[in-house]
Amino acid sequence: MSKPQYLSLVATWQLFCAATSLLGILGLMVVIAMAVNGLHFLPWLYVDPFMGSFGLGGAFAVIAGISFLFLVVFFLISLISGIGSLQGRSWTRTLGIFQAVMSLFNFPVGTVIGILILAYLGKPEVANYFTEQRSDGNCQQAISSAVASQ
Repeated sequence: MSKPQYLSLVATWQLFCAATSLLGILGLMVVIAMAVNGLHFLPWLYVDPFMGSFGLGGAFAVIAGISFLFLVVFFLISLISGIGSLQGRSWTRTLGIFQAVMSLFNFPVGTVIGILILAYLGKPEVANYFTEQRSDGNCQQAISSAVASQ
């Protein structure tokens, strides 16, 4: 079966999400380092880990940490699903659905594109493409192992 028409566009969106989340990761690392090291631009964001105070700076640190973890997971999923979509891997559809669900939180553009990708990956012809990719891979493995054993 040939590659579905818009699968390359889906992969482009996934790789774009990976690139922008990497920028977000780097930006958060700079802001967190500035807040912890006292090189702060807003005095209320200063976090002193040795004083045990948990004021507004502590709340900022918790929110920044959660955001950092979300961005790292989103980066990895977007990168792996984008590369897998371009290569036509069988497991990409499941990972692409998960990436599209995570894109829903990127209001408003990510929400709209996430809904469109969910609808596209749910189409029967796209699901059949990935199912056939899985069965073709298994047949090729069986043939190559049978040839190798002879």
